[in-house]
Amino acid sequence: MINLTIVLALIAIIASVAVVFPWLRKKHVLQLDQKRQTELYAEKLADIQADLTSGNIDEQAAQAAKDDLKIQLASELALNHSGHGKGFNPKLLWLLPVVTLVIAFSIYRIQGKPEQMIQFYQAKENTPAFGQKLLSGDQNFTTEELQQFYIGLRHQLSQKPNDAVGWLLLGRVAYSNGELTNAIAAFEHSIKLDGSNISALLSYGQVLVATNDETYLKKAANVYLKVLQQSPQESEALAMAGYVALQLDDMESATQYWRFALKLLPENDSRRLVMARTIPVLAEEFNIDISSSAMPQNHPATADHPVSEQKTQDANANQILVSFQLSDETQARLSEFKYLVVFARPALAGPPAAVVKIDLDKYFPTQVKLSDDNAMMPNFNLSSLTSAHVTVRLSKDADVSKSEGEIEYNSEKLELSNNTALNILL
Repeated sequence: MINLTIVLALIAIIASVAVVFPWLRKKHVLQLDQKRQTELYAEKLADIQADLTSGNIDEQAAQAAKDDLKIQLASELALNHSGHGKGFNPKLLWLLPVVTLVIAFSIYRIQGKPEQMIQFYQAKENTPAFGQKLLSGDQNFTTEELQQFYIGLRHQLSQKPNDAVGWLLLGRVAYSNGELTNAIAAFEHSIKLDGSNISALLSYGQVLVATNDETYLKKAANVYLKVLQQSPQESEALAMAGYVALQLDDMESATQYWRFALKLLPENDSRRLVMARTIPVLAEEFNIDISSSAMPQNHPATADHPVSEQKTQDANANQILVSFQLSDETQARLSEFKYLVVFARPALAGPPAAVVKIDLDKYFPTQVKLSDDNAMMPNFNLSSLTSAHVTVRLSKDADVSKSEGEIEYNSEKLELSNNTALNILL
């Protein structure tokens, strides 16, 4: 802020000088004109006196000539003075820098610039700490912190444009803010600087998938293929490559990718169940009981297990409790549907950060809880988001895409916390 004040003061002084200098120059020219007129008057007066002395004119004519000369000089001096500015006090000109500075600061404050500058300096100061926090795996950022982090990273990268990690962080922050275009550009810049960074490639693929655009989905498929060429046992790349293949209606490739992923994922990884339920042939192949999906807390199945045996959640982890009510029309059609699918994602497109799929042959829940346990990817879960849209679908089959006649509800954007609640009427 001090530097900014100095800059504004200098601008005010420069502007004032630009205004005052022409006036001072004009004043100087006027003084020269008055001096020349006075000198000319003295010369003419001397000529009249010389003519009188030599007898060329008499006393009366000489006096008349002197009077005319005085009137002419007085008239010219008065004309110059009036043209310079009658009644103007030159001392007031020195108030111009002060007035200019006051006006500049007023406009600056009206536009909210001081607050923006304060935010900028705070962002600049907090950027290193935010970077360490993100790199350590802690993704619990508030919306304000993400905005500060984004601003700070942009400034940092303007100073160090070849910082591949900086561009990677910028892309992740932009993605968390829902700025997909900026995220894509940042990841591409990072990969251009360091094409072997698997973390950058995975993040790039993730944001490409989030666009839900076929062109970007095909590009994402190539990105995950590049990752697998470098690291064939990268389970996250296998999981996402399978998801992309499903979105592109390539069931054969999706099955192959997820088959390899299931061989690598630990038995307690929640993604195994999601994959098995999406492609039932994998459930048989890997002996996964798809009937034992994550049950809502109010379902009788959860009562059979003591609380100590249930997987505990971080108290600060983001969760969404979705409560349902059915309209008479939906209640009448309920027998048409086989699954209730509930998922959350940062935008109304792209992969979900959490998904629950419930077989309606057994029961229809009144509540479903989405948490980090329902994530497809360990680094892309509800706790990695500050906001999300929830989609609820009554599905007729196991296809991940919406089919004709299915009922789907999309929520407005929700600000996430450890107790986010959503009531839905289907």
